[in-house]
Amino acid sequence: MKLKKLYQKIINTGATNLDTDSLLYIRVTAMNKIMFMVFFMTCILISLGLFAQYFGFIIVGLFLFLLLLSSFILTYKKSYNLSWHLIFILPILIFTFLPFFTMSTPSLIVFFITLQTLMLVFFSDKKVLKFYFFYYSVCAIAFLYFLFELNPQHINTNVWINIYSLLMGLLVAYYALQFYVSGKIKSEESLRVQEEKFRTLFEKSPLGIMVSEVNDISKRMINKALADMLGYTTEELNAQDAASITHPDDLNLHQEQFKQLLNGEIDFFELGKRYIHKDGTIIWAKIVVTNVRDVNNKPLYNVVNFLNMTKQKEQQRKISELIDKLQKVNLELEQKVEERTKALTVVNNELLRSNKDLEQFAYVASHDLKEPLRMISSFVQILERKYSAKIDDKGREYIHFTIEGVQRMSDLISSLLQYSRVGRKEAKVRDTKINNIIEGKLIDLQQLIKDKNATVNIQNIPLTLICEPVQLGLVFYNLINNGLKFNKSPNPTITINAEEEPNRVIFSVADNGIGIENKFREKVFEIFKRLHTRDKYDGTGIGLALCRKIIYRHNGDIWFDSEKDKGTTFYFSISKQLENE
Repeated sequence: MKLKKLYQKIINTGATNLDTDSLLYIRVTAMNKIMFMVFFMTCILISLGLFAQYFGFIIVGLFLFLLLLSSFILTYKKSYNLSWHLIFILPILIFTFLPFFTMSTPSLIVFFITLQTLMLVFFSDKKVLKFYFFYYSVCAIAFLYFLFELNPQHINTNVWINIYSLLMGLLVAYYALQFYVSGKIKSEESLRVQEEKFRTLFEKSPLGIMVSEVNDISKRMINKALADMLGYTTEELNAQDAASITHPDDLNLHQEQFKQLLNGEIDFFELGKRYIHKDGTIIWAKIVVTNVRDVNNKPLYNVVNFLNMTKQKEQQRKISELIDKLQKVNLELEQKVEERTKALTVVNNELLRSNKDLEQFAYVASHDLKEPLRMISSFVQILERKYSAKIDDKGREYIHFTIEGVQRMSDLISSLLQYSRVGRKEAKVRDTKINNIIEGKLIDLQQLIKDKNATVNIQNIPLTLICEPVQLGLVFYNLINNGLKFNKSPNPTITINAEEEPNRVIFSVADNGIGIENKFREKVFEIFKRLHTRDKYDGTGIGLALCRKIIYRHNGDIWFDSEKDKGTTFYFSISKQLENE
């Protein structure tokens, strides 16, 4: 097995990267087999020379050994032609002048015939064949001259040596032809299979294909897909000149790339071209052009693949038109947006001015509207003191109602002023300790908590949070105050909790008070809306409306869960995305 592997390795010298079905592979492996066989015979020749003490055989054998070794090295380096020329030319020169130096056999003429046979097998170039015919003829004449005329005493008449020379020459010729012919048969069968594959691929391909000779592009093959693409039969399209089916503007589109392809500078190129359909319409095609080269890298055939791009081009055209329309619409929209922005700017400026006027009104109301109310209250109290003896009980009741009404009006004005101040630019958000806010509001409500015998629990409050501390304090104040005020329990309990989420913090203020019916879920947050009469619970009805306005300013929301006579839990969220100012 090891000897067989060694033999295969020798036979495949220089052919490892070649296609096993190619003619070059067959020639290389056949030549290696011949050289191996000659090497084996050379060993026999040297052995005979040593046995018969015939130094001519030894010298010739050593020369052939060096010659074969050199040829193997050249083949290994893929210099095939140089290797083969070397193995053909030098032996002939040696045999030609051999009779001049030593005794030679007439049967050596067989080597001339043998090497000439191999030359005819391995070379097909006409110039090479002419050279070898001339070379062999001159060498054969010179050999006969040296052998019979110049040195007739050097003719070796030994029958066995002549038979040996004759048999070796015949064996070389026989095996050379056998190796090559058997390989060529295999190559032809493989070539037939490859041609069948190519024909199937060529005829059944959905892409248009055209194959033409480099030296004569009129000699070409066109498949059915290309003919169908251009609306012709294959015979009709073959009869058409290339210029007649190509758009005039695209005739010289690929000249530079084609030159580079033929010169071997690029392996292929691709581009888009327009062709003319049989009915006169334009066909867009993407073409990919390459070529087939021989073993000497000489271009033989041009191969062009055609992909019909007409539908894609039409779609691109429609998309382009649509984009143009969209750009026009976008321009119109931008103009309208610009106009609307200008209009909104005007409205916003008016709103800013109006808000400023409202703020000024609120400040004025806090002073100018309260002053008449204080005056009314004072005069009514003076009237009661000076004329109490003349006023009956009904009159005193009316005076009491008047004073109460004045006080309620004053409270409403103060609450309205407080509501209007929420969201003013002076209120800045900053990083604030939440516990400090809550503790401050519990101090404000300390007396009410004591009077109610209430308990306030604080749980899971975040250490700090970016907010507007004064306004957030009003939220806690109102919710805790409501939880205590609307509570009939002998031990009111208020629980303040918090839960952190990725983008917000959700606070909760829970009580065990009288609860809120579900039908009042939205009404409680409306300004000045009251769910109870003033004789039961005092207040202006602005507290929860104020809380909602503050929470909205903090990019949050406020809601509640409640059950009648079991308590209410208010929830409100504060965004973590507020920017520290």
